Amino acid sequence: MVLELSDRNSSRRRWVPPLFLAALLAVVFAPVLFGGQVFYHLDIQQFFLPFRALARDFFFLPSQGLWNPFVAGGMSLIGNGQAALFYPLHWIFLPMPPELGLSFSIIFHFLIAGLGMYWFGLTLGLGRIPATIAGVIYMLCGATVTRAVHLSLLCGAALLPAISASFVLLLERPSRRRFVMSVCLLSLQILCGHPQIPIYYAYALFLALTLNLAAGIAAGRGKSAGLALGMVGGVYIGAACVAAIMLLPWAESVWHSTRGGPVLPYEFMATLSFPPQRLLAAFIPYHWGNIGELLLAAELSASAQERLVQIMEYAVYVGIPALCLFVLGLSVKGPSRLVPKEASLYVNWRQVLIVFLVFGGIVACGLETPLGPALMALPLLAKMRAWTRALTLSVFAAAALAGFGADWMLREGSQKRQRIFSVVCVWTVMAVLVANFLCERADWQSAFREVWRSGAWLVSLSLLGVSSVLIIFGRGRLAGLMLLALVTVDLGVFAGAFNPLIPAARLDTIPPAVAFLKTKGRYARVASFAGLLPTVPEDAQAVLHSGWSARYRIPSINVFDTLQSRYYTDLFDHPGAVNVTYGMLPAELLSYPRKQGLDLMNVRYLVFPVGREPPSAPDLREVYRDKSVVIFENDSSVGPVYLARTVQSEEVQDTLQRLRFGPPRPATEAVINEPLSQGENPPRVLTPADASWRAVMPDTDSIEVQLKSSSWQYLVFSQPFYPGWEVRIDGVPTESFRTNYLMRGVWVPPGKHMVVLQYRPWSFNAGALISSVAALTLLLLALGRLGFGKERA
Repeated sequence: MVLELSDRNSSRRRWVPPLFLAALLAVVFAPVLFGGQVFYHLDIQQFFLPFRALARDFFFLPSQGLWNPFVAGGMSLIGNGQAALFYPLHWIFLPMPPELGLSFSIIFHFLIAGLGMYWFGLTLGLGRIPATIAGVIYMLCGATVTRAVHLSLLCGAALLPAISASFVLLLERPSRRRFVMSVCLLSLQILCGHPQIPIYYAYALFLALTLNLAAGIAAGRGKSAGLALGMVGGVYIGAACVAAIMLLPWAESVWHSTRGGPVLPYEFMATLSFPPQRLLAAFIPYHWGNIGELLLAAELSASAQERLVQIMEYAVYVGIPALCLFVLGLSVKGPSRLVPKEASLYVNWRQVLIVFLVFGGIVACGLETPLGPALMALPLLAKMRAWTRALTLSVFAAAALAGFGADWMLREGSQKRQRIFSVVCVWTVMAVLVANFLCERADWQSAFREVWRSGAWLVSLSLLGVSSVLIIFGRGRLAGLMLLALVTVDLGVFAGAFNPLIPAARLDTIPPAVAFLKTKGRYARVASFAGLLPTVPEDAQAVLHSGWSARYRIPSINVFDTLQSRYYTDLFDHPGAVNVTYGMLPAELLSYPRKQGLDLMNVRYLVFPVGREPPSAPDLREVYRDKSVVIFENDSSVGPVYLARTVQSEEVQDTLQRLRFGPPRPATEAVINEPLSQGENPPRVLTPADASWRAVMPDTDSIEVQLKSSSWQYLVFSQPFYPGWEVRIDGVPTESFRTNYLMRGVWVPPGKHMVVLQYRPWSFNAGALISSVAALTLLLLALGRLGFGKERA
């Protein structure tokens, strides 16, 4: 139960802070909400916008099923967590055009972050103004604003405060409905689609509660602390069951992806660990600039590319005023409500926040410290890279502790405390300038030039000026409003300037090259050879970035996804690769023997930027050209299905070596990567000329082939070999075989038959059943129908 606030004069005032947070977002992001602008660049362009279009089709287009044939030659749509098909908060915006719905969803999650932190502050006993300050800090800080281009990470971060608030209420006074509320909020975080933030939060929370158990035992309240730990564990089990409809297919996809191996290389995991010497630099205002100035540059150099990654992964700016309040909050006791009460389960929430702060920093710096090997040994943690994202936990804790600092300043008799705040401000500004020099700048002159150029000096002077005014005039609510205004201006300017926008109208028209490809039907695949996307002219990116095909529903083999199949990566990148291909295909695929992979996967059209066309080849014909792109037709592609002339058996690795290094074999030969020991012993030399067939694709989950033949045939589908596909001949389930390393084939006896290949993953069916039972159980629990005791008021 939320503590009654001392400054409450009427019930209407409860709505003022939430309305203020919403109004602040309306001002900061007015170009999106009212000006027809949208977020677009980087991961939005290449992944989230195309997959938002697919999610919309999943619910509104009957032909869109559980399979996504538009990237990587085909991937599980239901098993792609970041598609977030079952995340209810995305459903709100599905009726809108994908680009507008995506941008509105981003802003909506900023609001969730702010409101959640405000609620969390109230549950910890903060006054309304300090809780609002904490809400502004977390809503517009670098940990959320920089994630606008990575929506699934933003969603997970935005829900952290609300989940924490629900845990505070649950452990303060356990009840059925509070348990259900915690399960629902936590399941939302799982369903939003990115595992890193939920996993980091779970590790930090259980570590904090374990330490809390030790403290509880020392205080004579071990049983109470143990119950708190057990209750949180129960919430996690319930949330996992609710989210099973996504978790099981997702786990299946991970197992067959490049990240599904037993151990990822240490060097690969270390690439985006946060260097400890840059920890303070992460909080320097505008130190990293903004992504717009790089994305809109004429050419993106290697150093600029590295800086772009640093901006997205390292910029967790919380603002200088917030940093000062955080220092104060860390050094004071905080609200009395933080002390565990006799009537509640024993949890010291101040200790929990400090664990979040430290754990996030240690994981973010992990592989740059001696603790790296220990972290690599933790389950799940070693499967994810870019550990800098764990700083989200630190920023979350810092925002809450900044609220403690503001609350401490604004208590009665606070003039002395405001003087302390002013001193802290002065020293913080000086520390920022020194850190700016030590971490990145070659000399003092360049350090001050950067501070002047970026406008950071304005924030610093404003901070010193306001802190001086607070000493002279600040009293009670006036001081609080001045602090809120300072934090709002600082972070509002940062958030509004960070992410570049484009007019939504630019995305309304279909590029001519796409219109050309759509006339060629949906049975042939396309491959784009663009190289590093930012080096391609902007007008050509519409048909060259890795996600364009999914947006326009054109089958392609390009992909920008950590869940791309190991078989795909082995063939089109290199065996054993653990990183994504970022949509790039090597030029070696344009010549034999590597081109066998394109032929077998039915890649009929190849797209290039103008000026980067391949050398002439007898099987490539130019069929389209405009000012941006040129398209070639590949006459050697085998089609969506084909009948093999000869069938051989070969070890998997031998087939891979031959496809990569030669010698090439005829495309009409089928190589089965299993022993040839079929029941009726079909022949190895076949006569497809005796057969006639016709293939149709009624939806994305099936291929139907009407086949008539007077002899045995071996039918090969140019579908990636992936679990969940089943073959039926005349309605009877039939065994299929891994063929040509990446494909699937089936023996068809003489006669007239209907051969159907369908995607029916067991993981989705099992997950849907578990989620349905869990949801029904929670509903009955909330309604009090399960008889687990009376609801406590």
